[in-house]
Amino acid sequence: MSVALAYVGFKRYRRYNPWSVRILTWGGLRGGLAIAMALSIPSGIWVIEDKLIDVKEIIMVMTYSVVVFSILIQGSTITPMIEKAKLAEKEMQKEMQPEGEIKTQQD
Repeated sequence: MSVALAYVGFKRYRRYNPWSVRILTWGGLRGGLAIAMALSIPSGIWVIEDKLIDVKEIIMVMTYSVVVFSILIQGSTITPMIEKAKLAEKEMQKEMQPEGEIKTQQD
């Protein structure tokens, strides 16, 4: 949401690739903030006191599981998104090019 709102404001001044918001959102921080918040939970709060199961340990396991999933799944699927963004960028450049002008290829 925060990425999309910034793009809405800046669209007045510049054209953006339609895939750029998706890539920034999908790329994300990969759980850095979530791990920091999980680490800030105090130890010694027991879920089941007889079994010595600490709330912080449960939250840490769940947080790391989500982060690893994010790295593996989102990380492996971002390349196709970038390829689609490159194609969209080429289409945008074709639309902006004057009809009589010959385009030189730059890769």
